[in-house]
Amino acid sequence: MKKLKFTNLLVLLSVLVISIASSQEWNVTRQDDFDRNDGIQGDLKAVHFIDHNNGWAVGLQGLALHTKDGGKSWENIDLKQERIGDLWNVYFSDDKTGFMTGTGGMILMTHDGGVSWQAPQVENRRRITKTWMVTDQIGFMVGENSTVLKSVDGGKSWAGESERVRVGEKRTNLEDVFFVSPNEGWIVGSFGTVMHTIDSGQNWEKVVLDEIDHNLYSIYFSTPELGWISGQEGLVLNTIDGGKTWNQQETDAYDDLHDILFVDGQRGWAVGGDIFAHVILYTTDGGQTWETQSGGRATALRSIATHQTESRHQIWIAGGAGIILNGKVE
Repeated sequence: MKKLKFTNLLVLLSVLVISIASSQEWNVTRQDDFDRNDGIQGDLKAVHFIDHNNGWAVGLQGLALHTKDGGKSWENIDLKQERIGDLWNVYFSDDKTGFMTGTGGMILMTHDGGVSWQAPQVENRRRITKTWMVTDQIGFMVGENSTVLKSVDGGKSWAGESERVRVGEKRTNLEDVFFVSPNEGWIVGSFGTVMHTIDSGQNWEKVVLDEIDHNLYSIYFSTPELGWISGQEGLVLNTIDGGKTWNQQETDAYDDLHDILFVDGQRGWAVGGDIFAHVILYTTDGGQTWETQSGGRATALRSIATHQTESRHQIWIAGGAGIILNGKVE
């Protein structure tokens, strides 16, 4: 009951600037649906910045937002598609080439920095959650029902496989993909699924994590040896030997951590939560210790991204009710 009362209090508050650790600040650059009241509604699932000014955020019911001024204002974009469902990810491999993916196997691609979007050739009908272009020609997408798709023509077409699952059978969803080099990559997903390739995705080997059967949502490497995984119920795993071993880090968090990001080998964030409370965890020692930060209303945070300008990192967080936060790190 106390938690519910505290949550209700947070929902009533409109916080424009929130102080966080190390004299940093989280700025609410896009208010939530309740405060904006501009008719543009929807939870955001992903945020991505191409450069200091140009960024994208996508979410439920085909919501696509674009900023040209570093997040000061966000425009709702008409993707000009006959039918479009929930969008789960936006990713740019360079300033011109980008992808949006979502439910029903939805894939949209742009060759002109987001001015126009087209649908590449694909037979998959499963939700696509993440994209990674290894080179300008070779790329991967992962999604529900163990979907792994590969492109060898710069994203014009995608081919791969998905599991066929009967009602009542266990359904493995793949949530994130990350390559540390053109040859070596990682995939994480539900029920403690970790997959590893050293031949640019020709073969994927399953990695067994002892006593870990949590849903895993995000993976990030700051170097080929140093990496982290975030997941269900506050789980954070860390490797210092390129994934040969993974050890759990203590976070004192209970909510799901949907995304994780590091700006170097020491400083990083994990974000998550549920409809009742957000979670922002911050570390300055590579995850040996994590502290809780505050960032706006009580709503789940789904995605964190960064863009470096000179010696400063711009950090962006997007989540429920369309909220977008921004912070700066020297």
